Amino acid sequence: VVTVLQGLVKEGKTVILVTHETDVAAYASRVITLRDGLMVSDRQQEPLDAAAAAAAAKSPGEVAA
Repeated sequence: VVTVLQGLVKEGKTVILVTHETDVAAYASRVITLRDGLMVSDRQQEPLDAAAAAAAAKSPGEVAA
């Protein structure tokens, strides 16, 4: 799913993803953190590449679809 979302971003689309998982947020180029309904941080970051992570996670004998 994150691979598809990153593809949309590369096409110039804006994607907003809400998550409680910091490992999922690592795939975003911008992370806004809210606490008690207030913004406590807004930071830019180099996102992880979801396609590369998915390829690395495949077992050696598995063929990509």
